[in-house]
Amino acid sequence: KIREVDEFLRATPQALSKIREVHPEVLFWGLNGGLVMKNSKKKKAGSDERLAVLEQVFSEARQVCAHCMSTYRRSQLALDDVIDALVAALVGTIDRESLTTLPPTPTRDPEGIPMEMVYLRRDVRRSDNVRITELSNTCLESVQVATDEPSYMLFVRNSSCHVVDIAPAK
Repeated sequence: KIREVDEFLRATPQALSKIREVHPEVLFWGLNGGLVMKNSKKKKAGSDERLAVLEQVFSEARQVCAHCMSTYRRSQLALDDVIDALVAALVGTIDRESLTTLPPTPTRDPEGIPMEMVYLRRDVRRSDNVRITELSNTCLESVQVATDEPSYMLFVRNSSCHVVDIAPAK
């Protein structure tokens, strides 16, 4: 699946400015003031810890997770996957200038794709205009997040998430 995204990026160079790679634990670290999560994301204490961090940014985080978990069978969807997708989607709504990368100055692979993990700087908080607009049968693959600014689509592939700006071109 990652190969498919890389192939798309190679074939669509303009997408390089729209698709960024994230890792959920790096996102939680950034949102949690540079502190790592203390509990495993597979345990209830870990889910509660991550949801508490998310609620600082998006007050409806628990309701969104509960909706997904009540809509899908446990064999189709795990709570930690929903939480990971939600943190990536929320960070995807943040303006590019507020994001930072690991490493701070990313190198590019031989195809020109940045080798980076994007995360939100810990001093930025945003919650007033984020709302989930679509939780459909494609929830396993994507969550659409809308703000008063552009819309974003989150693609979850294996353990990597990609957020795509889907706002119409101006």
